[in-house]
Amino acid sequence: MLKHKNEWDPNFPECPGRIKLAFQRCVEMGLINRCTRIQAQMGTEDQVKLQHSQELIEKLQSAVTMETSQLKELSKQYDSIYISNVSTVNSFIISKATYECALLSVGSVMEMMDQVLKNKVLTLMISLLLRPPGHHAMHNEFCGFSYFNNVAIAAKHALETYKLRRILIVDWDVHHGQATQQMFYDDPRVLYFSIHRYEYGTYWPNLRESDYDFIGSGKGAGYNINIPVNQTGMGDSDYMAVFQQVLMPIANEFCPDLVLVSAGYDCAIGCPEFDPDLVLVSAGFDSAFGDLKGEMSVTPAAFAHFTHMLKSLAEGRVCVCLEGGYCLQSLAESVALTLRSLLGDPCPLLPPFKEPSDSICTSILNAIKVLRPYWKSLCYQGNEEEEVSSLCYQGNEVEECRFSEVNTLPPKEGVEFMTEKNRPKEFPLAYTYPEEVQRLYLETDKFKVQIDALVKETNLSSATNKCCLAYDEGMKLHVARNMYFHPEDPDRISRIYERMVEWGLVKRCLRVENRMAAEEELEYIHTAQHIEFMKTLEEKNLIELRQIQSKYNSIYLSNEKSYTCARMASGLLLDNICYSMNINISRNIVLQETYTCARMASGFVLDVVKAVLTGELLLWIMIYRPPGHHAERTHPMGFCFFNNIAIAAEYAKREFGLKRILILDWDVHHGNGTQHQFYEDPNVLFISLHRYDWSFFYPSSDHGNHTFVGEGPGEGFNVNIPFNRDYMGDAEYIAAFQQIVMPIAYEYGPELVLVSAGFDAAMGDPLGHYLITPIGYAHMTHMLSSLANGRVVLALEGGYNLDSISNSMARCMSVLLGDVVPHLSYVKPKER
Repeated sequence: MLKHKNEWDPNFPECPGRIKLAFQRCVEMGLINRCTRIQAQMGTEDQVKLQHSQELIEKLQSAVTMETSQLKELSKQYDSIYISNVSTVNSFIISKATYECALLSVGSVMEMMDQVLKNKVLTLMISLLLRPPGHHAMHNEFCGFSYFNNVAIAAKHALETYKLRRILIVDWDVHHGQATQQMFYDDPRVLYFSIHRYEYGTYWPNLRESDYDFIGSGKGAGYNINIPVNQTGMGDSDYMAVFQQVLMPIANEFCPDLVLVSAGYDCAIGCPEFDPDLVLVSAGFDSAFGDLKGEMSVTPAAFAHFTHMLKSLAEGRVCVCLEGGYCLQSLAESVALTLRSLLGDPCPLLPPFKEPSDSICTSILNAIKVLRPYWKSLCYQGNEEEEVSSLCYQGNEVEECRFSEVNTLPPKEGVEFMTEKNRPKEFPLAYTYPEEVQRLYLETDKFKVQIDALVKETNLSSATNKCCLAYDEGMKLHVARNMYFHPEDPDRISRIYERMVEWGLVKRCLRVENRMAAEEELEYIHTAQHIEFMKTLEEKNLIELRQIQSKYNSIYLSNEKSYTCARMASGLLLDNICYSMNINISRNIVLQETYTCARMASGFVLDVVKAVLTGELLLWIMIYRPPGHHAERTHPMGFCFFNNIAIAAEYAKREFGLKRILILDWDVHHGNGTQHQFYEDPNVLFISLHRYDWSFFYPSSDHGNHTFVGEGPGEGFNVNIPFNRDYMGDAEYIAAFQQIVMPIAYEYGPELVLVSAGFDAAMGDPLGHYLITPIGYAHMTHMLSSLANGRVVLALEGGYNLDSISNSMARCMSVLLGDVVPHLSYVKPKER
């Protein structure tokens, strides 16, 4: 594929160096050796004819024997780029090697997809490094560096050969893939999604059909999604808003069998065209930072996050195919980080997001405006309570919006679109950028310093052992001996562990032994009086314990074992925070079991030193009891004695200086103790999804309402998502994650994620009565794992159906270990 090059313009942007440097960067990062290598295949004419005419094939064939003068004459017949109605520049070349390389691109994509669909490999990236690109190549016309439409041919092959019912094509190239759109415009089996620079039609390919109101026709109406970007300089937060608000909700509802990505990286920073069932990805990277053709500001790290999001679809069948990207430095970095994400490495930490621009918000709302009649998942925007005027689109009323352009329909006046009538008879051969672009990007090398800084600052550390399991059988000693049955049963943790052994998960994790938290560590959150009270339980008999526990809310006591188990739970979580932050810790504990604890501490120190030196730990699963999120500073509550998650968060702040910690509590009960501890603290973002029932559900306090948002410097950093009345399940929780949790989390940019992972909202739980499935928890875990450079800790809270809690925690661990996220059928969320 390196043979295809412009023989008369050595500075032509679509050059062999695009894939050569990208491959070299992947080698430098040690990624290629971790891949399943596939021999590049030559495509056949029959494959090409799935989307292209025989006439077009013969034209490219004939070029093999042409002289340079003839090649130039043939090249002049085809269009590639048109910039701002000012100057037309050539983007099309045909060399003697073009036909061979074009067939090689087609064949490689076909082979990649076959391997994925035959389950020989899960995700493949080697075909990402292909050229020439393809998403502009039409049925009977070459266009925009593209000869044969690789992704469209692969999609048609999957439909006809493998009888797939639903294919998602994601095109994030900065240029609209108009040819791919045309090929599936009336086909409901293919959902085509494109986010591209448009500028109301003044940006290449200057087509009216690239606007948001072109949504498909006939049975395919609603299955063509265009997000036109009408302003240059869009960055990570703008693109992520599109993914969160439009693409992922619709993609989850569509439930694809395959995802194909047209991965153009010309939206990346530094690219000078974008200024500051199967998933197929047309991976153009010309929106990447520094791309001279894209002039956008998407960072290489952001592409890793986009890829991670897509991996939750189609049970991991994701094929990424390179399209554009012309800033070689940002292209190489973007390709490498995309591949790294496909290989299951943690997404690099992104800085806290800014508010999306008004321009991108307008584009998002415009798309939702025209697509809402076709997709149930687009039901969130709009105000049904206020009387608003409306406009009509295809017979559907559309509410007025404060963004003025949402209240009108395209096209914008004064824009001249490219049509058959005004199409030039010939196109220039010399590729030149506009004068301003030349000055800013080529002469001053505008973004090189910024790209160098981005590469240097991006944390690409990866642990040897991806997932660590913390479990100790000794925590079963905490037993309600004076009760015939209690839901907070010791078998909760042993059944989870047994299920993980059964699924083969335990042997894939590093095991960590237990220790007890020191009293000074407990005092990070709890008063000395509370700790002293817990210690006195060792001396009480059963009658005294009954009298004491009757004074507290949902608490049972079992003399010394309650105190010991509670300390062990807190200490275990602190150990895991130390591992995650690569910090060594040792404490002296003097109790009746001093000798045993000293031995445990010594062994623990050795394990920690080894872990720190080898960097072997990243993600954590904590199987412990008793739980902690109800425990208040001064007293126990709701089966909880010490607030383990809160202690860990405070410990991370004090000992390691973390400034942004996210605590996500999905236990069915509101984590009142955790909320109260950090209610005025902006260094901890607390988000709780819980059954509320207008405060009638435990813990029966209005503090769990959405109006409690924090106070003082912590205002806005407490987020309650209270559910009322109906029995909620996967649909409602996934919707809350997509619309609230993840947008806020990306804006916050946490350095550590602690999950109060209660599973009493799971289907079959006798206390929660909610309907979340293990697969639902797997999807939520997958979303959270993109944050904090992969530093995610899942700590068990509630959950009282032994089958539900075991399957749910096992699914979460499976996802953290890099297994595919299982298919989850779409159900429209309840209105409440």
